[in-house]
Amino acid sequence: MVITHQPIDWTDCLRRAEVLSEKFNPAIRASSPDMFHVACALELGMEEFLSFDKIQSELARAAGLKVKGI
Repeated sequence: MVITHQPIDWTDCLRRAEVLSEKFNPAIRASSPDMFHVACALELGMEEFLSFDKIQSELARAAGLKVKGI
């Protein structure tokens, strides 16, 4: 695994988090930071997501990410 710094458009990330919240939060009840982390991963084009948080992992899976950790 290689970790690199990637620039991100924060406005797009916040908009994506809003869409995730509207779509998934009625059922999953994830926190705002969870929404933001998953949204950033999606905005960066990630396919995998590492989390040891059950709710965050559920959100990432629902959003189409392959989750590692839990």
